[in-house]
Amino acid sequence: MQKAMKIIQYIEIIIITLIAGLLLYRFVYKIHHEKVDTTYMWNINVNNIKVTEGSKNGEIIEKDNKLELKATLNQPKEFYEVTFDIVNEGTLSAYINKIYNQVDSTDNILKYYITYLDGREIKKGDVLPPEKKETIKIRIEYPEINSKIYKELQLNLQFKIFYKAVY
Repeated sequence: MQKAMKIIQYIEIIIITLIAGLLLYRFVYKIHHEKVDTTYMWNINVNNIKVTEGSKNGEIIEKDNKLELKATLNQPKEFYEVTFDIVNEGTLSAYINKIYNQVDSTDNILKYYITYLDGREIKKGDVLPPEKKETIKIRIEYPEINSKIYKELQLNLQFKIFYKAVY
């Protein structure tokens, strides 16, 4: 009888140990695979996109903080200009890690300029503190040239700034 009681006690200990191990495994697994909301720490967005008055034919597409501008200009002195804000709505400072800029242009005649609103150059390493914004200006213009071009000129520009956190 005592032998049977000891076997039952050992079986109970083994079952309790297995259940405790399984619960511990599920707890640790859940912690490692938990999705944590970090948007309050890292949240950089493109906002307030505006076309400057006097701009000619153009189109803006914004997707995932990447801007695509398509401008069609017909004669010298015409331009297409857009301003927008890059806003750091998080709690971490960020710096520019990479600037993506791809251009497709008809005959490479149209000129484009990408600067901060005050004319400063946008460069790798520029810091954007938390709760701050920088306004960026993209201008596409038809320069004055000596010879007459008898066709519309188009320029497609894709632009995105990649940020990393400053720790």
